Amino acid sequence: MFRVEKSIRFSRLIILSLVFLLGIFCIDRFIYYWGTSVAVSPYWHSEVFNRVTHADNAEVLIIGGCRAALHFDSDIIQNVVHLKTFNAGKAAIGIGNMEFTLNTALTYQKPKYVLIVIDPNNLEETLDTARENLIKSIPWFSKLKAQDKSYFIERYDFNHPIYKMGLFTFMGKGDELIRANLRKMTKRSMVMQDGYEPRESDQNLIRELNDKKRYQNILDSTKKELSPSEFAIETYHHMIEMVKKHGAKPILVVTPMHRLYATNDLNSRVKKVISSLSQKESIPSFVYLDNDAEIAKNDLWWSDTGHLNRLGAEVFTANFIKDFKDYINLKSMRDKV
Repeated sequence: MFRVEKSIRFSRLIILSLVFLLGIFCIDRFIYYWGTSVAVSPYWHSEVFNRVTHADNAEVLIIGGCRAALHFDSDIIQNVVHLKTFNAGKAAIGIGNMEFTLNTALTYQKPKYVLIVIDPNNLEETLDTARENLIKSIPWFSKLKAQDKSYFIERYDFNHPIYKMGLFTFMGKGDELIRANLRKMTKRSMVMQDGYEPRESDQNLIRELNDKKRYQNILDSTKKELSPSEFAIETYHHMIEMVKKHGAKPILVVTPMHRLYATNDLNSRVKKVISSLSQKESIPSFVYLDNDAEIAKNDLWWSDTGHLNRLGAEVFTANFIKDFKDYINLKSMRDKV
């Protein structure tokens, strides 16, 4: 009897040791080369991708960077239009992250509307800067072999299975995959968290603008130039096509900026770029760049010149939802005709 128990303990120790070694040395390579069938589980998690896969039947999906995550209160939208709204925004670097998130979201979600939140800075992103941003946002990237890097950087191929299935999020995270599959086997649910992460209202520009030195620094940094890149425009076209192929309605949105963020001339140029993009794709666009608007002039609503705080986000979302509701109602009338 004692020998049997000892044998069982020894077997358990061997199994646990193998699992440990598998997680450290083998799982990541397994995912990269052969792990498609395992990793495409809605239980795998990695920041935004975890949230996207666990959103409960999102009808309105918000895709973007920090201006999506900070400026859109999902509850306000949902309460007004009565459509399940999920903010998949994340303060991440570059439009590459946006496209990764959208790829993943459309794998697990069937939204009716997708709000593609465009940051004017991203309009200038080139292929080279996109590559650099990917390296910055993926800590384990530098450890990859040259051949592996080519899939992520040199080719920048979003049709590659690794992009489509979101497998790149697991590189260097074999332990996460083990925990994820243990949750699946034990039927433990994961908490879904919306991406709306507003800055608190006590973070505002009042003190900074009353400081002469800081105020001058803000004036000196006011954006005056805009050079849209072909790569950025093509990437947005690609995202729009992805949304259309999944039967959803893409909508372009540019959130407001503080009056000192950019000049009126630059705002006008951004509007022209977005207008051209929406016309070519025959989709609606909502651009809220206006230095004379109340929201652009109220320093209490801004944590800095490019990001609203909680008060500002609630005001903006309330304004946006009026336009969005009008669009939905008008579209509904046209569909009936």
